[in-house]
Amino acid sequence: MARETKANRFVNAGQALVGASKEINTSEASVKVTSVPKKNKVVTAKVYPETWADFTAINRAQGMTNNSVINMLISSYVREKKELLE
Repeated sequence: MARETKANRFVNAGQALVGASKEINTSEASVKVTSVPKKNKVVTAKVYPETWADFTAINRAQGMTNNSVINMLISSYVREKKELLE
């Protein structure tokens, strides 16, 4: 049987996790783990409309968002070029 209320029961649970920290007890000492900050950079790119349409169609066919694919491309590029910073 379905619930009577349509309100999201978990809305506060997600908000409580953002920026939360957690104590982990080890045998030697207590270690504090802090969550990773959210992404906050915005990237703007000028792309030909036909190229963007094909990019979007390919991503939809794979079940991925444009943003997630762009993040994967940037991460891959950084991994490959990281040695230049050393």
